[in-house]
Amino acid sequence: MAVVPDPRSPRGLRYPLAGLLAVAVCAVLAGATSVAAIADWLHDLDDIARARLGFVRGMPATTTMWRLLIRLDADLLATILAGWLRARTQPSDRPRGPRYRQVIAVDGKTLRGARRPDG
Repeated sequence: MAVVPDPRSPRGLRYPLAGLLAVAVCAVLAGATSVAAIADWLHDLDDIARARLGFVRGMPATTTMWRLLIRLDADLLATILAGWLRARTQPSDRPRGPRYRQVIAVDGKTLRGARRPDG
């Protein structure tokens, strides 16, 4: 996450970009579908987890998360995340070839928001 360009003004930065991005990614993977849900996910973390993410002097407001997320280059972030995931996958002992692929499973219904009865 440290390679993502920070779109924020350097003046008055209170929270680390890598921590904010990690929170957003983890919260979405955990089912968050709004900026408010991302902020709620962060507020539900214990003090140790928050400190590891760099939030030692308080936590960002929902509007802080929103302002960051609307300024980010989503395509660049997706590319960086894909590279990060690729770097963390272990080579498989299974046969290789066109019929075999290594995959990372992510619940598509959660990503699309279709896990709810109305969606």
